[in-house]
Amino acid sequence: MTQYGWRDGKLVSKRLIVKDKMPVQYIIPKTVAYSTAGVLSGHDFNAASTALTNVSLALQPPYPMNLVLCANVAGTAGHADIIKIAGEDQFGDYVSENFYIKATAAATTAGSKAFGKVDSISVYAGNTDTSTTVKSSDIGIGWHKTIGLPWPIELNTDIISYTYDGSYATTAVDFLTVSKTNNTVVMPTMGAGVVTSIIYKTKFSKP
Repeated sequence: MTQYGWRDGKLVSKRLIVKDKMPVQYIIPKTVAYSTAGVLSGHDFNAASTALTNVSLALQPPYPMNLVLCANVAGTAGHADIIKIAGEDQFGDYVSENFYIKATAAATTAGSKAFGKVDSISVYAGNTDTSTTVKSSDIGIGWHKTIGLPWPIELNTDIISYTYDGSYATTAVDFLTVSKTNNTVVMPTMGAGVVTSIIYKTKFSKP
């Protein structure tokens, strides 16, 4: 139910639901390249299992996007160890995701949720071998090419136009992968310092 009221001649609404979809544009003025260490570089959870807060991170995600964990040193066989990342999504709501540490050195695990902010990184207590440490002594966390959209999206057919440095315009939108659950879209590629624009239809209602 929408809550609204008048004050100082302005109509203030807590939630806006549009019956029919309306076009919106989301612009990223400067993209970042794929990274396996942009958020956290070479951390040894094996020696220091204490949860990290955001003051210990190298960088926050520059815009809402999914994260990727890289096991620079091989983890436990069978991917038994898990790292939990918690923070806020593109709407400012709490979000957390578990990342399995691969048993192969330099192997990565990509998430699916968009993180606009990382608050903590910790060893997941459900690890099968131990609840305090992991085998890998060198873990990096960066970002992948899935970006979080500021308004809900249902289908890739809702995308009207997509441009990436002047490419991937209207002829490519049917090939883009979107997630209604996470309100994300997978970019075909992600380089550094590129302008990206997505025009798509939304009902504005928050999921």
